[in-house]
Amino acid sequence: LCEGYLDVIACHRAGVATAVASLGTSLSEEHARLLARWSRSGSATILYDADAAGEKAATRAAEMLTAVGLDVKVAHMPAGQDPDTLLKEAGAGAVQQVVKDGLTPTEFRLRQLDTRLKPEDDAYWAQVAEILAACPNALERARHIQHLAPKYPALRDPVEAGRALRAMVGKHHPVTPGRPSLPTATDARPKIGMKSAEVLIFRALLNPT
Repeated sequence: LCEGYLDVIACHRAGVATAVASLGTSLSEEHARLLARWSRSGSATILYDADAAGEKAATRAAEMLTAVGLDVKVAHMPAGQDPDTLLKEAGAGAVQQVVKDGLTPTEFRLRQLDTRLKPEDDAYWAQVAEILAACPNALERARHIQHLAPKYPALRDPVEAGRALRAMVGKHHPVTPGRPSLPTATDARPKIGMKSAEVLIFRALLNPT
C-alpha cells in the first residue's frame, strides 16, 4: 500500500506487482474494507514515505487494516525516501527488500520511539507500556518484553525488570485468563460479498462471448 501514482509505478517496475495506492495518506475505512476483500493473501504491507507525515499515517493505516482482519506489516525505508526515489537510487532489489523486511506494527512503533527517546527517560517506558498494551499478539508482546527488560534502568535483574514491565503493560491492557488475545484471521476478517455490479463485470470478463 503506497501513497501515490509514482510509488505504485515504481513498485511494479521493481517487481512488486501487487502495489496499490490510497492517493495520499488519508486511508479511509472503505479503503480498508476493499483491501481486505481483494487481498488474496490476507495481508498488507504499508509502504508510505519515510518522513514524519508518512510514519504517522503508517501507524494509523496499520490500526485500520488490522481492524479489518489483515495481517499487517510496515516497510521501514531509509529516511527521506519513498518507493520512487529508492528505486532510482538503489535499484529494484532495494524496493523488494524493504517490502520483504516489513515490520509488525508494534515493531514499527517501537523503532519510532527509539528515534525520539532513550531508555534512560521515564517517558520512554511509559510509551513502551502503551505500545505493548496495544499489541494484539500475546507471544509478540512477551518477546518484546524479554528483549526490553535488560534495558530497564530501574532494575538490574532482567527477570524482575520483565515482571515490572508486564505489570506496567497490564495497567493498560488487563488480560483475562483463558481468553485469546488475538482473534484469528477468519474471525476478524469481515464477510463482505461482491456488489451486483462487480458480479456482472466479472461474469462478462470470464464469458466474453
